[in-house]
Amino acid sequence: MLEIINRDDSVEEKRVRISRLLTNTDSAETRQISVLEEDLFDVSVTMYRDTLKYNIFKVQQTQSIDDCQPVPSYPDLSQKFLDAENKERTKAMFGEGDCAICFKKSEDLEEKGPVLMKYAASNIMQIVF
Repeated sequence: MLEIINRDDSVEEKRVRISRLLTNTDSAETRQISVLEEDLFDVSVTMYRDTLKYNIFKVQQTQSIDDCQPVPSYPDLSQKFLDAENKERTKAMFGEGDCAICFKKSEDLEEKGPVLMKYAASNIMQIVF
């Protein structure tokens, strides 16, 4: 089991996801969640590895599984982090009702173009020509 976690790409991939969210967000709350997640994830990986090492040592010394420590759950990302990551991923680049060209807020925007973005009437000519 120890060999599995030592070469498990998902552990490194999860660290990359934490780092990516930490560096790419503009939200202080999301940044705080990412920092906490980074610490908690590293601790859970260490605890998992140390428990496995202890149990292996114990079995090698005593030739018995008695007195082995229960193995903690496999390290994973918290639901709070996953929610923050999903929120960041689905966050619009500009406001919901903004023109996709000039970012003008307007009630009378028209949906045009292949992706049905909203555009101010003054910018529709730029799309067509």
